[in-house]
Parts: sequence; structure tokens; C-alpha cells
Amino acid sequence: MKSSNLALPPFPILVALSLVAMLGLQGFVEYGLLAPLAADTAKLGDDIQGLRIKSAFEPPSVPKTQAQLDDILSRLHAPDATTARIERLHQIANAYGVVLRKASYQSQTVPGAIVRHEMTADLGGSYPAIRQFLRALLAEDQAVAVEALEFSRPGGSVGNAGSAGSSAVRAQVRMALYSRSTAP
Repeated sequence: MKSSNLALPPFPILVALSLVAMLGLQGFVEYGLLAPLAADTAKLGDDIQGLRIKSAFEPPSVPKTQAQLDDILSRLHAPDATTARIERLHQIANAYGVVLRKASYQSQTVPGAIVRHEMTADLGGSYPAIRQFLRALLAEDQAVAVEALEFSRPGGSVGNAGSAGSSAVRAQVRMALYSRSTAP
């Protein structure tokens, strides 16, 4: 057959066929691709609504920093907390091989029913041991602040003639231990 013998359908039939093809394509897109997305959207909307209802009946959560502060203040409320904390400081020093040569303590009340216990101590030991001791102390007791730290090497006295290559250092440390006031 020759291509000249092929007769094209009339124009209205071509328009109708193209209209049917476009409607079929639209139906495929809407029902085949968008219907699952609509179901997911409806499910997510229900989940959001459920969370809103749930959060309306639950008390608001306490921020992490407020929870940490409440925990610290509750531990510091005990009347013998400061003595126990100082004893624990000495235990940590012994565990790391740090010698507390002498220490002086001074207490003062600051606004807000908080007591500040200032401690000045001479520490002896190796530099890494003193560092590890201070790190462990600060990690265990969050109400301690190291305010000043000064390192020095012991002088070459007659008694230390054999320790010229020694790794021992001395540290002068000033710390503040904070606690709650027991007075009303």
C-alpha cells in the first residue's frame, strides 16, 4: 500500500482520541503515583494530631541544663555534703598519686543561699598525675571550680641531688567548692 492511500481520520476524531489519551495519562498520574502519597500525607497528619493531643496532657519537659542544676543543688543540700566532698577530693588525689601537702579553707556566703568554700592547696606529684586528678575532680563534682593553678619544679636542694631528672612538680591550686546554705 502506498502512503497516499492511507486516509487520516477526520479532525474531530483525532481531537477526541488525544483527549482520551490525556485523560488516561492524568488518571494514571493521579491514581498510580499521587494516591499513595495522599495516603502517606493523611497518615502523617494523623500522627501529628496524635502528638499534639499527647503533648497537651503531658507536663512540659525540663531543659537539660535545668535538670543538671537541680541535680547538683539536691546533692549539695545535705548538711555534711561539704565534708564528704573534701574527703572525696583527698581520695581522688590518692588514687592519682597526688600528694596534698597543705590546704587552707575559707567559707563565705554569696547571694542566693549559696556558700562558697575557697580551698588553697599545695599539690605534689607528676604533671600528668596532677592534670588527671584535677580532670577527675571536675568531672565528678560539678560544683567545683578551679580558679587559679600555678606549676613549679622543686628547687635543687641537697636532699634532691639524685632527682635532678625527676618528673615531680608542685602545683599551687585555688579551688572554689559551692554548696547550699543550711541557714533559712
